Amino acid sequence: MGGEAGMFYATPIATMGRYNRQGTLYINLIDRRAKRSAWLGMATESLPSGTLKPDEIHKKLDHAATSIFKKYPARK
Repeated sequence: MGGEAGMFYATPIATMGRYNRQGTLYINLIDRRAKRSAWLGMATESLPSGTLKPDEIHKKLDHAATSIFKKYPARK
């Protein structure tokens, strides 16, 4: 999950489910008024099957979330 992080703007929520796959973390920020995705960040990484301990998984998720939010557009 520490791999490449990308951003997609105004992605329909229903569309995102089609592309989910193992080893992918999505962070989708929703605009409640518009009832649609305002920003979507994604990180992917191949994970070994059944060999990671829970603390290792949490560390990878934290790293992936941090890398995703580094791409979040800053307010000016």
